[in-house]
Amino acid sequence: MFQLLVDGDPNNRRWVLLCGMGPNHVQYFIGDWDGTRFTIDPEANGDDPNWLDYGPDYYAARTYRDYDEVENRTILMAWLGNREYANFVPTAR
Repeated sequence: MFQLLVDGDPNNRRWVLLCGMGPNHVQYFIGDWDGTRFTIDPEANGDDPNWLDYGPDYYAARTYRDYDEVENRTILMAWLGNREYANFVPTAR
């Protein structure tokens, strides 16, 4: 879970909750965090799932934040690769 600015406005922040949904997908929810409970905002999330990626191999997403605020950004990084085709990926030319 991490917090982002809405439209770059430091006075308007929202929380994003990431959930691994099976072996190859990551879904996110937008809402509010009071320090104990995350409350999903139905208006911000809409009726359809919010997927970070629609491919077959995006998982284990993690965020990294610039704690010393030199760059003042949050970075999201995930694994790519899928055991269904990993044995068929060339390892040499």
